Amino acid sequence: MFVRSPAWSYWRSNAYDHYDGQTWTQSDNSVQVISRRGPLFLLANDNWTSQDYFVQTYTIVHSLPNLLFTAGKPEQLYLAANQIGRDQTDGLHLGEPLKANTVYSVLSLRTDYSPEQLRATSGDYPSDISAIYLQLPGDITNRTRALARQITAGAPTTYDKVTRLRDYLRATYPYDFFPPPQQPGSEAVDQFLFVDKRGVCEHFVTALVVMLRELGIPARLASGFGAGTYNQVTGYYEVHANDAHAWAEVYFPGYGWVPFDPTPGWTGNPFYRPVQRWIFSSLFENVTLPSLPVAQIFQAGGTVVGAIGGPLVVVIALALMTLASLRLWKLIRIYKANPSTRDPVRRRIFAAYRRAQRQIRAPRSPSQTVREHAAAHPELADLAQIVEITAYKPGPPDVGLLARVLAWQRKSRI
Repeated sequence: MFVRSPAWSYWRSNAYDHYDGQTWTQSDNSVQVISRRGPLFLLANDNWTSQDYFVQTYTIVHSLPNLLFTAGKPEQLYLAANQIGRDQTDGLHLGEPLKANTVYSVLSLRTDYSPEQLRATSGDYPSDISAIYLQLPGDITNRTRALARQITAGAPTTYDKVTRLRDYLRATYPYDFFPPPQQPGSEAVDQFLFVDKRGVCEHFVTALVVMLRELGIPARLASGFGAGTYNQVTGYYEVHANDAHAWAEVYFPGYGWVPFDPTPGWTGNPFYRPVQRWIFSSLFENVTLPSLPVAQIFQAGGTVVGAIGGPLVVVIALALMTLASLRLWKLIRIYKANPSTRDPVRRRIFAAYRRAQRQIRAPRSPSQTVREHAAAHPELADLAQIVEITAYKPGPPDVGLLARVLAWQRKSRI
C-alpha cells in the first residue's frame, strides 16, 4: 500500500491479548458496530481541533484482510462504507476484505508521550485492564520470571522497567530470519531467551510482553506494518509485505496504550514524529527503516544508482527537470482522477488563504506546513485550521466551512 502522512509512524491493524505458550489470540472476538455519520465514522469524542492532530491517507495496492490500518489515536475515519467494526483491542474491521484500489483517510491525535510523563504515572490499573492483560499460561518457566526481575532490579518506575527490558532484548539477542522450530513441549519465550537466543520480531515482542506481565505490568502484542520506504519524490510511504511487523503496547494509567519495540534494527519507540519536507534534506542519509521479511523472506529488491560523467551542473539540471516533470504529471493525474480538486468551495477557501498571506505580506514557504506557517503568524490560526480540514478531507468540503472562512474574513479584516 501507499501511505500519505505528514510524519513517520507504524501503521497498526490490531492487537492480541491471550498467550498460551505458543500462540497469540484475541480472547474476546466481539466487535462494536460503528455506523457512518454523514461523510465519516466518528471513532472518539475528543476535541481534536484543539490538539495536535495529523491525517493519513491509505491507498491499497494489493488486496488485504479486512483490517484497517491507522496511526496515533484515531478520531475520524473517511471511508466508502456504511458500517465498520471495532474489536476489543481497538482494531478496525470492514465487513469484507480490503480490496485493491481502496482509498481511505484517518484523522488521528499524536501519542508521543515524554519519558517524564510516563515515569509520573501510577501502577494503579483499572480492573478490566488487569483482568485481561496480566494473563500468563502456567508453563512460563522460573528462569524467565527470574530474568525479568533481575533486569529490572532497582528500576524506580514502570517506564524504567519497560525500557530496561526492551533495551536488554535489543542488545542481547540477534535477529534471525530463520529461527529454529519450537521444540515439542517447550514454552516459546524460554526457548528464545535461553536456548535459541535469536528470533524474529514475534519472539522479541512475546518475550517483552511475558516478562512485563510477570512484573504486574499490563501489556499486549500489536501488529501491522512498519513505516515502509519514504519516497522523497512522491511524498508517499511505500509499504510492502516484508514491512509486516509486531511490537508491544504497554498500558499507562492516564495515557492508555503506549507502543514499544524490542526488535533490533527497528526504532525503540514507534511514535508518530516529523520528517524533513525538503526533497534533498536526507538524500545521502540512510533514513529508511530496515525491512524485516516476515511474510516474504525470499523476496528481494534494490535500487541501483549510476553516475554519468559530465559537468555536475548538467546532472543537477537534469535531475531538477525530471523532478519537476514528475510532479507536474502527478498533479495532472490527481486533478483528472479526483473531481473534488475542482470543487468550487475548496477553490474559494484556498483562494482566501492565499489572499490572507498576501495581506499580511508573509507567504508560506514551500517547506512549511499550513500549521507551521500559522504558528509564526497567529493571526491566521483559525483560517489555517479550516484550510487543513479542506485539504485533507477526501470529499468536497461543505459550505459550512466556507461560511466559517467568510466570518473569519469579516472579523479579522484580512
